[in-house]
Amino acid sequence: MVICILLSQGLTWSLYVVPLLVLAAGIVYYLRNNAGRTGALWGEEARVYRQLMERCRGDRERAERLIAYERERTPHFDRLQLLQKALYRFERDGR
Repeated sequence: MVICILLSQGLTWSLYVVPLLVLAAGIVYYLRNNAGRTGALWGEEARVYRQLMERCRGDRERAERLIAYERERTPHFDRLQLLQKALYRFERDGR
């Protein structure tokens, strides 16, 4: 429909707009296919961080200290793994 309107206005507009529409469709396709991979990971990270913040009763500095401690012990871990270890250690030690 949009292409028909642009063609009726003249060919020059369609030369600029059609590639933009194709690019936008490609971006949407890419984001939809990759959202499951990265979105789930970010969602899991956010969930574990919220749990850690709940255990720390909203004390962000305390939570960050726990994460920093785990980072010193295991620097090769990613943030999700650090959060999981910090939460595990917090619950295990009964702080």
